Amino acid sequence: MELAAFLTPKIILTIHVLGVLSAIHAARYARTSQGAIAWVFALILFPYFALLLYWIFGPRKFEGYLNKLQLIRETHHGALTQYREKLDQFKAKLTGARESSIELLERLTPWPVTHGNAVTLLVNGEVTFQAICEAIDSAQEYLLIQFYIWRCDNLGNALKERILAKLEQGVKVYCMADSVGSIALSAAYVEELRAAGAEFTFFGSKGLIGKYSINFRNHRKTVVADGHSAFVGGHNIGDEYLSKDAEFGIWRDTHLKVIGPAVQIIQSSFLADWFFATGQAISVRRTPRHADSGDLVVLPMCTGPTTDLEDCSLMFMEAISSAKNRFWIASPYFVPDESITQALQMAALRGTDVRVMLPKKPDNLMVWLASFSYIGQMLEAGVRVYHYDAGFLHQKVFLVDDDWSCVGTANLDNRSLRLNFELSVLVFDRNFAVEVEEMLIRDLEGAFEFTKDDYENLPTSMLVASAISRLASPIL
Repeated sequence: MELAAFLTPKIILTIHVLGVLSAIHAARYARTSQGAIAWVFALILFPYFALLLYWIFGPRKFEGYLNKLQLIRETHHGALTQYREKLDQFKAKLTGARESSIELLERLTPWPVTHGNAVTLLVNGEVTFQAICEAIDSAQEYLLIQFYIWRCDNLGNALKERILAKLEQGVKVYCMADSVGSIALSAAYVEELRAAGAEFTFFGSKGLIGKYSINFRNHRKTVVADGHSAFVGGHNIGDEYLSKDAEFGIWRDTHLKVIGPAVQIIQSSFLADWFFATGQAISVRRTPRHADSGDLVVLPMCTGPTTDLEDCSLMFMEAISSAKNRFWIASPYFVPDESITQALQMAALRGTDVRVMLPKKPDNLMVWLASFSYIGQMLEAGVRVYHYDAGFLHQKVFLVDDDWSCVGTANLDNRSLRLNFELSVLVFDRNFAVEVEEMLIRDLEGAFEFTKDDYENLPTSMLVASAISRLASPIL
């Protein structure tokens, strides 16, 4: 009775008009024809349910972030120009097979690919957090710390104590966590850091805008110390990343330590995120420096839902399509879009060694189920699929031929490709590629190959569940 009384003819008309207007918006701005058709039908036929869902999950660009970026460009145009000119002094000039790929990737980012970098591969949590803690302990001016998941468990408390120690020494500390990924982080934890002098903010939690931007998450994991060293990769702050979770056991993840001019690009990613979250500009060291040892060519790719070009998807597409001999990728989630699905199939069909390594055990059941429908398509084209069985695979790594590798935060799923703010570090160097190859070979030894026979022997119930889960792939 109460609902019927509420739905007056005027309200019903308003809801249907809003449904039609939203359907027009969906037809205009949806990134795929399938998505446009689905939203248009839902908004016109079921506006009572679809309206709220559309405005939470439908839009593909984060307008609030775009507006803040434009404000940065307008108010700091001169400083940004000088910043770019300083980085251009380290711009790498490459010739040969990778020249066209690098030119394409540079057009997707405002920053140049730079030489003069040193990169260290950090395998698993113990090595990663030891390196991060050493950088924190050695910081003298400032620390920028950002994670998607930030827990107040043993690792989180150990990090807090280190931050408190640096604050006592007069080091400025800026901390940022995603408001959804770190929803369990206690207020007491945050307030203790703030009371000691740390700046701590959450990405995407600003009132009404934050509530209706829930679909756009900041998935970056970044630590920068004094503008000298930077850390990027798959690790978050939680005991499971140190393999201390009984459910998952060994947690297989990878991070990078970067020293050199590329650190300034990684730092700029944090500064932009901070400005969006707080409206404040941070005063930090902005002078690129050549690494004391190492001259690697590096391009950090800061991707997200803020451009008309799907920069993360295009990055993967270029890597796959340019591979001549090999494209290996390890990802915890495998829900690629149609273009990447076809690119992987085409690469395998033309004789490229394409291998996809995924976890055997899921931490997200729906995503894990959906992946099997794509795995079937991969196997038909000759892509080799492996399920990692020595623990939980969470690393985001790919290797192209013998000279291009990537470690970052982006998964091979629609959320990373189109919805999340991600950070991937591309390294163009043969010696470093050998390190990545050796690491992936060790991982393959802890995995088993999932064949066409394995797929065909899956129970019908599993295939049905996979097909149903795939329907939700645009938001997985």
